[in-house]
Amino acid sequence: MALQPIFRRAELLLGDEVMSSIGQKRVIIFGVGGVGSWCAESLVRSGITHLTIVDSDRVCITNINRQLMATSKTVGQVKVEALKERLLSINPQAEITALQQIFTAETADSFDIGSYDYITRRC
Repeated sequence: MALQPIFRRAELLLGDEVMSSIGQKRVIIFGVGGVGSWCAESLVRSGITHLTIVDSDRVCITNINRQLMATSKTVGQVKVEALKERLLSINPQAEITALQQIFTAETADSFDIGSYDYITRRC
C-alpha cells in the first residue's frame, strides 16, 4: 500500500515497514479533553489511521484554553464530533470513530476492547 504524502517525513525517519505497522494499529482514547485531544492529534499526525475517541461532554467556553478542538466556533458541539472533524482535516483517509459515551462497568462490554492494540484513558 502506498504511503500518503503527509507521512513521507515520518517514513524517512522510521522506515516503510514501521510506518506500515503504525498504519495498521487500532487505538481507543477514553477522554479527549486537555490531554486526550492532543494525544489524538499526535497519533493521527504520526500515521495512526484507526482511532476511536470516547467522551460524553460538549465543548464549553472554559475548554478553549486547553483543549485542541475547543474554539469559539465549536462551543456547544459534542467534543468527539468536533475533534473528529479536525482529525479528518489532517488525514481524510483516517477511520475515526467518535463515541459520545462514558466508560463504566455497565458500558464496558459495548466497547469491544479486545479489538484494539492500544488503549488510553485519562486518570
